[in-house]
Amino acid sequence: MKTFIGILFIGLLGFSGCSSSDAESNPAYNVQAIGMVNGSELSVYAYVMDQEEKLSSDAMITINGEPMNIGFFSAEDLNIDGEDSLTDNNPTVQGVPSGDFQPFYFLDSFDLNEVDTVNFVARGRNGTTLLTSSNVVPEKLTLIEPSADATFFTGQEVYIKWEGGDPNTCFEVSYVGGSEAVSYSTGWIEDMYEYTITAGIIDSGPLFISVYARMCSDINDDEVKPTESGRAVLELYAGGVWTVDQNLVAGAGRRQVESMLTQCNRRASSAYSACVKECRQQNEGKHSKEVDICRQTRCLPTAVKRLKECKEKYCTLTCP
Repeated sequence: MKTFIGILFIGLLGFSGCSSSDAESNPAYNVQAIGMVNGSELSVYAYVMDQEEKLSSDAMITINGEPMNIGFFSAEDLNIDGEDSLTDNNPTVQGVPSGDFQPFYFLDSFDLNEVDTVNFVARGRNGTTLLTSSNVVPEKLTLIEPSADATFFTGQEVYIKWEGGDPNTCFEVSYVGGSEAVSYSTGWIEDMYEYTITAGIIDSGPLFISVYARMCSDINDDEVKPTESGRAVLELYAGGVWTVDQNLVAGAGRRQVESMLTQCNRRASSAYSACVKECRQQNEGKHSKEVDICRQTRCLPTAVKRLKECKEKYCTLTCP
């Protein structure tokens, strides 16, 4: 089954279409970006809000000189239920789609190393600088426990341990391992490098574990501030997917691998939908842009990583 993507992608970033305001005559834009470093890969998601607090596609954003792409969320939820990653299915469109579409910026799989500098530059239509930010890549975040080949049983407690991330010393652990595909989170914790999922939480099927690291000064500043020009946060990530209640080993049959891959993709899809629902609940009564921003900067990046982890976990064993 092919992935159904409720996003329209424009592969080459340009000034596509127009918004309710123009960066050339109205420079008061708010630019927010979160870069996630996973090993040597950097993925960045960003949005631009104009003075009227509407999401805009009027900026040119680059990461170390590489232009970010522009995508558009439709008003309907995304359905992630197929075999392809989000960026594999990449239709192009001319101009900005009509109707209720919300723009965002993205750049995936940008290679870098520790101590490299990530230069974030956002410019308006006439070249006016909207936001610049430079961040040195912190020490790599490494998941020590559980090991990549570990398997678990329903109801078992799971010990999680990690290292690295310096100078980022605030961490958040999230995991999905229940039949409802609800994401559990520790919230941000400081100077802790281990956590245990208590007994009785996980059930059969794949178990997703994710650890994030940020500078502690960045963790309480996610709200949009229209009076500011914005910010670019660099966040570290380490995680993966583990098998529960199934003995899947190298040499497993094709059908078994396909079954596990399907289960993994479905759980990633369900967890994404649960994340969007949580965004709605957190922003109840607010404009839909808050939901879109939450979806773009929280739900989508995690969903992309989990779908990729599903492939890496099961396709490295036996894939046709």
